[in-house]
Order: sequence, then C-alpha cells, then structure tokens
Amino acid sequence: MRMRFSVVSVAWIVGCLLSVPAVFGQTGAGAGSATAPRQALKLPADDFATGAHASGSPDLTDPVLLRSAEPKYTADAMRAKLQGNVEVEVIIDIDGTVAKARVSESLDKLYGLDAEALKAVRSWTFKPAMLAGKPVKVYTKVYLTFRLH
Repeated sequence: MRMRFSVVSVAWIVGCLLSVPAVFGQTGAGAGSATAPRQALKLPADDFATGAHASGSPDLTDPVLLRSAEPKYTADAMRAKLQGNVEVEVIIDIDGTVAKARVSESLDKLYGLDAEALKAVRSWTFKPAMLAGKPVKVYTKVYLTFRLH
C-alpha cells in the first residue's frame, strides 16, 4: 500500500484519497482504479505492527485521509538542492490517528527531511480502517516527495 505525497500537492492527493478510497495498497498501472485487484502489504518482521492488519487485506476497508499537514522543507535541504522521496511506515489506530510512524526508506538524515516527513505524518488524521463493520488498527506505507520548483 503506497501513497505518494508532494509538499506542493497536498490538495491534489487529499482529493484523490477522499474520492478513491482504494488508492491504498495499489501501485503501478492499476493505481487509483477501484476495480484493480488490491495486494495486501506484508507486515514487517519486527514488532512495529503487532496487532495491526495489513492495508489491502481481504475484507478490510482501508483508511481514508481526512486531514494532512505538509512537511517543511528545511533551509539546509533547500540550499543543498536535495529532492526525492521518504517512505514512511505508519500504524493508523482505531480512532484514525497515527499511532506509530517510522522512516523505512530515508531521503536525508543530515538536513532534516526525514524528521520533517515524520513530524507531518504524525499529525495526519484518517477515517479508520474497517473490518466486519468495526474500526481496526492498520499498517500502511506513505511516500512523501520533496521537490524543488
């Protein structure tokens, strides 16, 4: 389950998520298509996602992004002209808040973009994932893209 996010396109991604709930768990040509088969994420081997369901699992209604915050582009990263993606693993709790977040693919530890990505994601809120009509904790991944324009 992958979601792309750019510091310059928050409104666009929020609109996509709210209008296409099946965007979670999809990649490639079928991304964004409600008819494309979803593939469940593999839960990490450590205890990060203990008690959580994997996004894209059968019979699971994936979470829907309700409120997001843009990560800040640090001055040092701008001076270094640093651009790219940060992959963040996220546990979304039954109340729709981000219970845990960690960087799984780093862009930058030196200039603070990884830290800014985590700070932003931790403030997001979601309509919770549902299983059999009940909210459940879910593991997912999000991608935040930093681009200079």
